[in-house]
Amino acid sequence: MVSNGGVIGKASGLGTGTTPAQTTAITSSGDFTTTSGSGSIEADVLVVGGGGGAGNYCGGAGAGGLCYDPGRNLTKGTAYEITIGAGGAGTGSHTDGLAGNITHGSDTTFDNGGTTITAEGGGFAFDDWCGQGGSGGGGGDGGNTSGTDYPSTVSGYPGESYGASTQGDSGGAEGFGNAGGPGNRWGGSNTGGGGGGAGAAGSTSTSSPHEGGVGGAGKNYGPVFGTTVGESGWFAGGGSGRGSGGAPPAGAEGGGGNGTAGETNTGGGGSNSNGGSGVVVVKEAASTFPIAPGMWTLKDVFDAEKADEWPT
Repeated sequence: MVSNGGVIGKASGLGTGTTPAQTTAITSSGDFTTTSGSGSIEADVLVVGGGGGAGNYCGGAGAGGLCYDPGRNLTKGTAYEITIGAGGAGTGSHTDGLAGNITHGSDTTFDNGGTTITAEGGGFAFDDWCGQGGSGGGGGDGGNTSGTDYPSTVSGYPGESYGASTQGDSGGAEGFGNAGGPGNRWGGSNTGGGGGGAGAAGSTSTSSPHEGGVGGAGKNYGPVFGTTVGESGWFAGGGSGRGSGGAPPAGAEGGGGNGTAGETNTGGGGSNSNGGSGVVVVKEAASTFPIAPGMWTLKDVFDAEKADEWPT
């Protein structure tokens, strides 16, 4: 026991407390502020662009580009500027597309104080047109003579081309994106290819049955961030191809649409609809801090403060 001016307490020493790891999904533009305190903290950072929009009877739209940086060095108590990319507009005809009403997804950015991570928006798809993007849009459905099969390998086929991925590494983060798949015309049924995803390229449409191509799979970050973010931890899946031949039985993992919009805050590509909005997910590592439990003499407090060891 020690005495401090008549106050009796149990003798104590400086200890250490722990702040647990914390995961935050940022779904709207603004500032994200790290855990309060001084010094630096390691964080896993995921940045996903908005998925592209897709029109009627066409390929699926590309997913937003995906950038991932594990163990990024951030500063405690600091605000970082974030812009969340919107999903591209979808639904509509060839005329709507040419009028600019079917669009790419928008970029998502994470500004690390001079170094910016940019995840690009996904490529659009409408009729025989498709765009490049974070992941590319799927090839169109053709428009050749009714009743004739035109696989995408035929030279000069209108929907033979497909959108490429333009996502590269950005701001120190590794970038992921893939091309869309080519469309085809099978037995008079026009079917588009799937949009590209962060984890795989879109698939071409099939001749039997006459179905649109499946969008490329996204990437699974459930083991890092948990399954309450994205689509059960998956992000940036491509949209399914559509057409008079129908759609595949299931959409791509990662929020890719299947005759529907891409899932919100996954960056999924649209399928005959809008793209899903982007997202930023930050997991701050567990950190320690000094604590001073129990009773202290004034001299011990003075000495610890003088040595810059007293908790603040």
